[in-house]
Amino acid sequence: MEETYVDNKVGERTFTVDITFKSYPEHVPPEDVFERDDAAYVREQLAAGNPAAWFCAEVTAELQGFTYSVYLGCCSYKSFEQFTSAECGYFPGMVEEATDGLLKKFADLRETCTRLGAI
Repeated sequence: MEETYVDNKVGERTFTVDITFKSYPEHVPPEDVFERDDAAYVREQLAAGNPAAWFCAEVTAELQGFTYSVYLGCCSYKSFEQFTSAECGYFPGMVEEATDGLLKKFADLRETCTRLGAI
């Protein structure tokens, strides 16, 4: 999933941050997180071809080639659409955290350039 998601305003400038969601296989066994019946359900969903049943999420904010990523492991949903919905709770928070991290990266870069006399 890739989409333009967040408009930000700093001073008089407004800019758009691109948000990307990626999923990766989770290496922590569901049995380490869930009770036996719930872990069995996750395993059944995975066997049925549902990768959203057990994954690690990555949300990346990107602007002008600069990126900042955040991760959340041990995710279990019926679909990736459910995870990325506004009702999820985790995904909107991850978007905010990635965007804040990216903006801090720019602020740190500006401070460093100023200190070095580059701007």
